[in-house]
Amino acid sequence: MLLELAPPLVEPSSGSKAQLWTAEIPLHLRYLPPTSSGHSQVDIPWPVLFWACTADEGSKFTINPFDRVNLGYDGLFGPRTMFYHLSPEYPSQEQGSGSGNGKWSDGYSVIDVPVLKQGYANWVESGTAAVISLGFGWVMWKLWLVWKTEGYGRHGALKAQKKKQ
Repeated sequence: MLLELAPPLVEPSSGSKAQLWTAEIPLHLRYLPPTSSGHSQVDIPWPVLFWACTADEGSKFTINPFDRVNLGYDGLFGPRTMFYHLSPEYPSQEQGSGSGNGKWSDGYSVIDVPVLKQGYANWVESGTAAVISLGFGWVMWKLWLVWKTEGYGRHGALKAQKKKQ
């Protein structure tokens, strides 16, 4: 997922200084196995943060013959794009614990996510099977009604034409 983030606009007339801001990106995790508690811990890697800036017309790039290009997100930008990568820095006094429920360790955050409780798994499976069966039955009913009123294939269309005349 590639996101473009822009800082919030600050009105110049307000005279306020630039403020820190954060961006929250909601995640939807699927297909995790059910647990008895209804929660599971997942390791999420920290995102790759970078600035992608277009170079001026007069700038000259030296091309490194050892660079491999268009292997990832760099292929989504033009040839005159410069990248500035950022890496997370952890405060020394808080090493090992991050914000919220997660913990910092080697570029990963451990977060607690809700999953299906094991006691409800049978209800979900039965409900899914019932809804699929009802949907299949409805489609079959509609096909049978068309077959009954119009007939099948070319002979059915000719029969419908004769009835109209």
